[in-house]
Amino acid sequence: CDAEGRVRILALSFNNMTGALPPALGSLERLEDLDVEQNALSGSLPSALGDLARLRQLGLGGNAFSGPFPDALCPRLEALL
Repeated sequence: CDAEGRVRILALSFNNMTGALPPALGSLERLEDLDVEQNALSGSLPSALGDLARLRQLGLGGNAFSGPFPDALCPRLEALL
């Protein structure tokens, strides 16, 4: 978290999570790094991820995501894992 208590890094890899990523993740305004690698997540990525203006690293590997990738993320990401 930052000095104001807002989430900057969300590391949830290897947690046996299932289902889809919730669109509410898009409300984490200060999020810079989202890592959900090696779970059993599926479905499409929520378009709300494109609202994460500070997101620089996104770890999605080892899941079963499908569908389009939010276009707004491409110019900002430094690493897609």
